[in-house]
Amino acid sequence: MHDVYLALELTLYGLLTVFGVLLLFLAVIALLKRVFPYRAPAEGPAENPVSAPLQTELVNVDEPTAAMILAIVSEKTGIPPEQLRVKTIRRLGENEK
Repeated sequence: MHDVYLALELTLYGLLTVFGVLLLFLAVIALLKRVFPYRAPAEGPAENPVSAPLQTELVNVDEPTAAMILAIVSEKTGIPPEQLRVKTIRRLGENEK
């Protein structure tokens, strides 16, 4: 019977130690919150601000064809269409290469 009382006493000491340390952690965290309060990040521009769309110059190419070319380039490169920056789309003639 003496062993049972010893086991209960050790269990009680162990539980008190664990909960005591948890309360100590709680107090330290509460103190750190007062010393270093949380500040929300300032509302600023987005990480990747979208600038005004770049005007693409079309030379001897109609708009549907240019749109198809941009869609193909976007698909093959994996770059979203809104991130592509194309200055000029020019149709090459028979003697230009």
